[in-house]
Amino acid sequence: KRHNAPTLEAMRLAGADGRALADQLRAGQLPVGIAPTKA
Repeated sequence: KRHNAPTLEAMRLAGADGRALADQLRAGQLPVGIAPTKA
């Protein structure tokens, strides 16, 4: 969790579909509020 991005629990409580979220992440699509960074 970084930069005020919602937690997975908060996303689930807001109605997010966990399987759809996993599919989006595998496809390289990030939810709003989550951005890739170089470590």
